[in-house]
Amino acid sequence: MIELVIVIIILGILAVTAAPKFINVSKEARIATLNGLAGTFRSSVQLIHAKAQIKNLVNLSGYQDLDYNGSPITIRYGYFAYHPNFARAEADVALILDVDFANDWDSTFEPGGAGGIGAHRSRISPTGLNDVTNIGVITQINRCYVEYVLPTVVGESPTFNIDEDC
Repeated sequence: MIELVIVIIILGILAVTAAPKFINVSKEARIATLNGLAGTFRSSVQLIHAKAQIKNLVNLSGYQDLDYNGSPITIRYGYFAYHPNFARAEADVALILDVDFANDWDSTFEPGGAGGIGAHRSRISPTGLNDVTNIGVITQINRCYVEYVLPTVVGESPTFNIDEDC
């Protein structure tokens, strides 16, 4: 009986010291996933920019379609831009990042201005961490996200922000 009590005490001590380490691993895994997604996003945007330079589309302020692996995606100032239709914008992001928005990721877009201008920025977050009911309300993703902000003038580069509150 004493041996059983000692074993239970030892298991309790191990559980108290080991459990917090395993609990924090999921947060670190989500942060690592966000960093990987941001890296993929940066690389894809730079590849798109290189293709736009080859086709001499970098100084255009209007929205243009550019072929990306056989599918058209929207560009502006030579960088990936969001199509004014949010469903198309999300499909473009899914294409260049090779992600599944239906099951793995949530996305929101900041509505653009008048005249059919697409979104100025987007946020992408692992599914289930934010309550997204409207893809056009960017603040519905308010934690644990990668944010892509488009350039607003010729010669400016896009920016990427990562919120690690996972």
